[in-house]
Amino acid sequence: MTNETMGPVLIIAGMHRSGTSFVSSLLKESGLNVGERLTDGAAANAKGFFENIDFVRLHANILKDQGLNPSGWTLEEKIDVSADYRKLAKTTVLENSQPSPWGWKDPRTTLFLDFWDEQLPGAKYLFVFRSPWEIVDSLFRRGDKTFQDDPALAVKVWEHYNRLALRFYSQHRDQCLFVHVDQIAKNPQALIESINQKFALQLTPAASTFDQSLFRKEPATSHRPLLIREFFPSSFKIWEELKATAQIQGADIEPQSASLPDFGDQILFDWLALRKSQSTIKNLEKELEQSKAELDASNQQLEAFGRSRIWQVRHKLVKIRKLLF
Repeated sequence: MTNETMGPVLIIAGMHRSGTSFVSSLLKESGLNVGERLTDGAAANAKGFFENIDFVRLHANILKDQGLNPSGWTLEEKIDVSADYRKLAKTTVLENSQPSPWGWKDPRTTLFLDFWDEQLPGAKYLFVFRSPWEIVDSLFRRGDKTFQDDPALAVKVWEHYNRLALRFYSQHRDQCLFVHVDQIAKNPQALIESINQKFALQLTPAASTFDQSLFRKEPATSHRPLLIREFFPSSFKIWEELKATAQIQGADIEPQSASLPDFGDQILFDWLALRKSQSTIKNLEKELEQSKAELDASNQQLEAFGRSRIWQVRHKLVKIRKLLF
């Protein structure tokens, strides 16, 4: 397929765990071709990631070859793309492009915005965002080892991805649309209407299959927004910029943070909950070891019984009986 027959391109980007999979699934049902070979679901996203394997592998391999985390956990400002990967990118585009509206979803795309703007001038970008405290909580619950070794990196990566998106937007406003995933979940039709209006596409609104249980929300009394504001002020500033940039506006989507005097008490509650969890895990580990020991003892008894003279005689009698009858 040549560039002349290539349809409009809409690329879905944003920080991991921001709801890009949900948005990609919604756009797929609305008529956007997001690829034929999509990544499977996993425990972290049972309904699927709706990511085109070709673009995911391309981005992951570029990162890996430069010694960076292939998942995209990096703070590099600019990632160079070699001539070989530029050639592969052109091939990937030609193999996936369609005469109708098409695109792909991969959060790692956010790390390569300038590169893709060179490859696909005029492509449109849909940036999905979510609060830093909810992203951090999601990453911690998923259990990525990277963040277990360096918890603060989760906040820094969130900030890095969204700063790159805002920087790109400042230079390509007509090509970008920012949406908060909460507002899409509340009104998916508004997203399709906004895309059609700004990018002159003709997507058809589809019934949302959004499962609210997939997004864990912070309670209104959560202290975590305050934690981000007080200890990661640059990230909180990015959060404010994202909300101001969003094309789909709605009611206040931010939990009401606790007052500063209460902050210490809530940190102590988190500390207490952590110790309780650790104690529970330790007890479970002891029970597991005891169960393993009992299982090993049972297996040894069965092996000993199998080697016993009585068992051997019985086994021979069974064979004789089969021969006689």
